[in-house]
Amino acid sequence: MLIAILPRGALPFTELRATIETENRSIATLADAKRVLFLDIAAAVAQPDGSFPPKISPDGVHLSELGYERFATAIQPTILGLLRGKK
Repeated sequence: MLIAILPRGALPFTELRATIETENRSIATLADAKRVLFLDIAAAVAQPDGSFPPKISPDGVHLSELGYERFATAIQPTILGLLRGKK
């Protein structure tokens, strides 16, 4: 399971966010939906506007406990599906 790089940098759009989007598109090509899965969970971790407030990422890079809770909730269905033999 490959997980997309989470966005960083200020909104609405920065060069760093553009680079991350480009890298995520590249990473996504490695997925074959059989043995390698790609998940982009940014929307599940970020605020609806795409921002990461301090309660989610205090330093703008690393997730807080709440951020990791959202991260875990976002990947849990895929992991459970894999454990059950489903993709």
